[in-house]
Amino acid sequence: MKATFNPDLKAPETITKTGARAWKVIVEYLTNREMDYTGGCKAFFTGLEAEKYHGYKLADAVLVVHYDGGNLRYCFNRNWETTNLVDEMERALEDAGFYVQPLTNWASAIYVK
Repeated sequence: MKATFNPDLKAPETITKTGARAWKVIVEYLTNREMDYTGGCKAFFTGLEAEKYHGYKLADAVLVVHYDGGNLRYCFNRNWETTNLVDEMERALEDAGFYVQPLTNWASAIYVK
């Protein structure tokens, strides 16, 4: 991992142990590729925290990733023609026991498989 850590990639304070495992997979992927720029926004929320931003229930999500304006969008949103990065991120999460559910063009929920 890089010597400096982007504070916008901090895990949510109330994250569960399962959510922390998913968070670690994502952060390691991003930092290993020097893609930790978030556009200046907090990237990670618990499902309950994220419910207030979305019009549907997310309590079962172990983690919600917001990526509007940052490099995370290239790893979660296929509209940027970076399918290889999206596939790699999904595979890394899948190998750890999770799957990704896109919510919008700027957010995805992470669930246990």
